[in-house]
Amino acid sequence: MNNKIFFHHIAINTNIIRKTENFYKKYFGFKRVKELKMENSNRLIHLKQRGFNFTLELIEIKNSNIDENKTFHMGFLVKDFYYFLSMIKNSKIKIVKGPYKVGEENIILISDPNGNIIEVNDNL
Repeated sequence: MNNKIFFHHIAINTNIIRKTENFYKKYFGFKRVKELKMENSNRLIHLKQRGFNFTLELIEIKNSNIDENKTFHMGFLVKDFYYFLSMIKNSKIKIVKGPYKVGEENIILISDPNGNIIEVNDNL
């Protein structure tokens, strides 16, 4: 294949866009790089982490009942797993599973304010 293909973004539909944005900023170090108003007056927010070309796209869906998505998950690597774990335990974030080990890798599954599953591990 001559074309290089890169993973660009994951989109999360949410009816609590500010709470979702603040969650990813506080716990995963994302920064807002763009906010747009869509035709239906809903907002679209792009978040990025410094040094990475990956975008987390938050799409506001007002007045909608958004079901939890338990078959999809995102994965994040952390340098200090136990620091992250203590931060999560001192918050109101739901721990879905863990912490547990797979080989030497520490893993925890948590959920964001919309119920999306997030895997956090230290397999650096």
